This record gives sequence, structure tokens and C-alpha cells, in this order.
Amino acid sequence: MKHNYLNRKRKPGKIIIGYFGLMRCRQSFEILKALAQNGQGKFIIYLRGLFFGENQSAIKEIGSIAHMTYKGEYTSPDELSELYEN
Repeated sequence: MKHNYLNRKRKPGKIIIGYFGLMRCRQSFEILKALAQNGQGKFIIYLRGLFFGENQSAIKEIGSIAHMTYKGEYTSPDELSELYEN
């Protein structure tokens, strides 16, 4: 199925960042968190995957961060289409 992303409705002034897979880098999470917290709604952070190591505590933080969403683990390749559409 071929997607035409140029014709999709986009949220003007918003940048959606998807971070998927094995999330083990605390620094990457902190950078994304800072964008969500300080971006005045310009950045929407969408996380899917497995938090690993020192990042496991990040799951508890996400619920209190506006503009940041964690939707849990995903099954590859079954959910990849949905994952990238969001």
C-alpha cells in the first residue's frame, strides 16, 4: 500500500517526533522530554517500544508530561503501518 504523505492533513505549526524500538539511551529521552516540556506545544512526542535499563523509570514520568505519549510495546511488522501513521 503506497501512502501519499503530501496529501495528509497535518497539524499546522506542529512537529510530531516518533521514537520507536528499544529505548535504552537516557540522554535521548531527556532531549525529547525537554522538547515536549519547553516547546510550547510545537513538538508532539510519540513513543512506542520497550524501555530498557536506566530508562525503565521514564515510563512513570511520561504520564505527567504534556505533549508526550507512550503507547507501550508493539509487534513488528504487524503494527508498523499504524505506528508510522501516528
